[in-house]
Amino acid sequence: MSKQRKHLYAFGDFRLDPLAGILFHHGVHVPLPPKVLRTLLVLVEQRGALLTKDELMKAVWPDTFVEEGNLTVNIHALRKVLGDGLIETVPRRGYRFTAPVQVEAIALPPEPARVLRSPLGAWTILATVCLLVAAGLWLTRSGSGDESELMRLTNNVADD
Repeated sequence: MSKQRKHLYAFGDFRLDPLAGILFHHGVHVPLPPKVLRTLLVLVEQRGALLTKDELMKAVWPDTFVEEGNLTVNIHALRKVLGDGLIETVPRRGYRFTAPVQVEAIALPPEPARVLRSPLGAWTILATVCLLVAAGLWLTRSGSGDESELMRLTNNVADD
C-alpha cells in the first residue's frame, strides 16, 4: 500500500495546512474563521500573482453573492494575524501574496485497510458472526448434559 502525501505551505514563521484547514505560527494553532482561512489559502496558492477582487470573491464565496466589504474584512483579519508585509494591495485591482512560500511535503502513514468498504466485506463479516453465534448456541445446548424430556401436563389419555 503506498503512502499518501500531503503538503504544508511555509512562509516566515507560519505553516498552513490546506488539508486540515489550520494555520500555525511557531507551531501553535492560530484559529481563523473558515472564510478568512480560505482567503489566505487562495492567496498562498496563487502567490506572486495579482488576484482581482472578483477572482478572490468567486474563489472564497462560490455561487454566492457577497459584497466587496466581506473580502476587505478578511484581508484586514489576515493582516492582523500575519503582519502587514505579506499581502500587497493593488488599489482598485486586487491583492497579491508577496512572501516567499516553500511547499513542504509530508508523508502520511498508510491508511489502514477497511474491509467494510465493499458490500461483500460487510456481508462476509455478518455471515461469520452469525455462524459463530449459531455454533456457540449449539455447543451450549448439546453440551449441557441434561437432556430435556417431554412432560405430560394433563391426565387426558385418549385410547386409540
